Order: sequence, then structure tokens, then C-alpha cells
Amino acid sequence: MKSSGPLTVLYDGRSGFHGRTSRILKRLDRSHRRLLMTNTAMRKFEPQLYDRPVSELKVGFHVRLPDDTWHHGPEAFRQACSAVGLWPLVLPTRLPILKQLCDAGYQMLSIFSSPRAASPSSSRREYVVSKSTLTQPDSMV
Repeated sequence: MKSSGPLTVLYDGRSGFHGRTSRILKRLDRSHRRLLMTNTAMRKFEPQLYDRPVSELKVGFHVRLPDDTWHHGPEAFRQACSAVGLWPLVLPTRLPILKQLCDAGYQMLSIFSSPRAASPSSSRREYVVSKSTLTQPDSMV
């Protein structure tokens, strides 16, 4: 049974993966208006409109169907892609083995593209050399 009305899509705009994917979905949906896209990283985001915990909504990719059913993560992507006409690409990802692989791939992409993964403290080490550890070259006599 197909529900009428647009899907509400909530995405974390700070994440590179979710941000790029949402821009692609917006472009595909430009003329149809089947998706209502909301960036949860924006200051004007109002979480009280969605009756969900703020900590849950601010991370990842969520879809609310017209019948108030919520989906998160890979299933949310499947719902949004199907709504914009990419159902032939989504169909194989529902098969048992491919579904598990796609779900694992989504988890890896969302982990590595999260803002926390890009912070210097978690992914890179910064070395600081103090002046006391620097040695001056021997002077030539």
C-alpha cells in the first residue's frame, strides 16, 4: 500500500557522506517534491517538531513516512531513493546477502565521514616541538 504525501528526510549536514547524498537526492527530487529535506546541523533546526530525542535526530540519516513510520540508516536511504525513482537500484539491496553488505558499507561510510572522524584529535596526531628541544648546529671554526 502506497501512502500519499512527501517523505520527511532528516540528515546530518556535518557528515560528508550524508551531506553529499542529500544534495543528490534534492537534485533528483527538484521537480517532484516527494522529499522534505531537513539538515539537523542547522541552527534553525527544531527537533521538537519530530517527537524524537534530539541526540538521535542530530546524527545520521532518518526518514519519516507519511504514516509516521520512522526509518534510520540504510533503510532510510532505501526509502528516500525509492521515492525519487531509484527503486531499480534499491531493489537488489533488499536481497539477504546484498542487504547485509550494503548495511555494513553504510556503517563504514557514516563512521569515516562523520565530523568526529575528521577532528585532529581522533584521526591525526599533532606534534609540537618546543624551543628547548631544538639544537643549534655546531658553529664552524
